[in-house]
Amino acid sequence: MKANIITYEIDEDKLRNKIIDFECITNQHAYIFMNQKTASVFEEQHKPYIIGSKEAIEELADKFKNRFYIEAYGGNKIFIDDDLEFGEIDIR
Repeated sequence: MKANIITYEIDEDKLRNKIIDFECITNQHAYIFMNQKTASVFEEQHKPYIIGSKEAIEELADKFKNRFYIEAYGGNKIFIDDDLEFGEIDIR
């Protein structure tokens, strides 16, 4: 019997600390960018917190191709940027 035992999880403490650092240094509200695969892992961890239906998110994906607003995390908007590697998150 084969099984996939590899799991991926977003390190939320590290993410929160990076957001706080960014906002303290720049005095601006942070926007979070990640690639689609990272966003999928993030979505699995936060299903109860997703804003909008899956259909609405897919519609946005079609409109904006590889850069679109998909949800919010702690009041920070999350955008897709497939130029980033899996697991890499850019805060701007």
